[in-house]
Amino acid sequence: LKRKKSGADTPPPPPPLSPEVAFEKELRILLAERLLEKDDIKTFHLRMSEIFRRYLGSRFSFYALESTTGELIGVLRQKTIEGEMIRKVEAFCEMNDPVKFAKWIPGTEESERLISIAREIVERTTRKDG
Repeated sequence: LKRKKSGADTPPPPPPLSPEVAFEKELRILLAERLLEKDDIKTFHLRMSEIFRRYLGSRFSFYALESTTGELIGVLRQKTIEGEMIRKVEAFCEMNDPVKFAKWIPGTEESERLISIAREIVERTTRKDG
C-alpha cells in the first residue's frame, strides 16, 4: 500500500501576483512571441484584449473576459473609476474590437498604441500603498 503524503511537508503555494505584475508578465510573454512582426495581428489583438481584461477584472473585482465593451464600461462606471480612465478603456476597446469582430487589420503602429494605452491605464489604476 502506498501512503498518501501528508500536506505538512509541502511548501505553501506562492502568493498570487498583483494585477499589475501579472499584466506585465503576460504582456512580456505576448511581446516575446513577436506576433506583430509575424503579421499575426488578429492573434495579437485577441491576446492583448485578454491580458488587459484580465487585469481590469482582477484590479476591480469582476469577471471582464467575456463582457461586451458596453458591459465593461458600465461596471467600471459603477466602480467609480475616473472619467479619463474610462475614456481610455473605451479607446482601447474601440481600437481592439474591430480587429476581433470585424476582420479589420490595423497597421503595426496602431497595434503598438494598444500596448501604450493599456500600460497607461494599468499604471494609473494601480493602487499605491502609503
